[in-house]
Amino acid sequence: TASMPVVVVRDEATGRRAFCRMNEGADRASLTFGVWDEGVGTRLRHVTEVVSPALAETLDHMGGLPLTPLIRRALSMGDDLHSRHKAAGSLFRAAVLDAVLDLSAHRVEQRHRALASYLRSAEYLFLHVVMAAAKAAADGASHIAGSTLVTAMNLNEKQFGLRVSGLGHRWLTAPLPPESTLRGRLYDGWTTDDLAYVGGESLITETIGLGGMAAAAAMPLQDHSAGTPAEMIRLTELMYDITLREHPEYRIPALAYRGVPCGIDVLRVAETGIVPAIHLGATLRTGGHAGAVLFRPPIEPFQQAARLLSMPDEPFE
Repeated sequence: TASMPVVVVRDEATGRRAFCRMNEGADRASLTFGVWDEGVGTRLRHVTEVVSPALAETLDHMGGLPLTPLIRRALSMGDDLHSRHKAAGSLFRAAVLDAVLDLSAHRVEQRHRALASYLRSAEYLFLHVVMAAAKAAADGASHIAGSTLVTAMNLNEKQFGLRVSGLGHRWLTAPLPPESTLRGRLYDGWTTDDLAYVGGESLITETIGLGGMAAAAAMPLQDHSAGTPAEMIRLTELMYDITLREHPEYRIPALAYRGVPCGIDVLRVAETGIVPAIHLGATLRTGGHAGAVLFRPPIEPFQQAARLLSMPDEPFE
């Protein structure tokens, strides 16, 4: 809602900004994973009334926090920046808490303690930060005539959708594959029969080469993703076949610091039949976080985009 606090990321080169709501903290029962109850409401109010003002105060004191160096370092520490961001979260927390100590001088106020407690428990906070960073980056490549670059990916519980630079704001969609096609590791003995798709925009991270695209950087996720270290490496190597560039900053140690595969090209997807690899949170049909999975989106929207871009004078929408 309009009352919810957001993290804001600004591209210093252009001034372009993007935002994402703040995570409500650690609990498998969360709004992120489709739960609304008294506990979720209480945590959201705490974030709105206590945590976000303290974080805003601290970030303002810091003059902001550069994200590219942090993301680059987190990739070298085993994060993919979608399903795993333990390193990024730790780096973010350390930077903020250093500033909190400086800001509070010789007395730590209650709001600072609340912020520190939140940063310890909010495991998925940095996912929301990197989503905003990815959106700011991807928007910089939108609305370029003739461009075959994917600028957004998204899903709800029924459809997968994407946007392509050369097709403007148009969404191209297709039905989701059955939940039985998802592979990964689930908590508490759950199976894919217990799952529903979690609708959301976290796929924007793969749009810029993170998440499943950078699987080879995140060996701790092997059970949640491709299965073995060799398969994680192979998964990322396949992604180079459908992307336009290697990212100059975000690099993968296991691939001799090769840049992550960045810039999904709908023509290459259509020609090769290879779809982007996406690390996705698993959600129970009844609501709640059930683990993590590897999601392979339907190829039809990529094929449709390739056909549309081959037509002369296809207008923006």
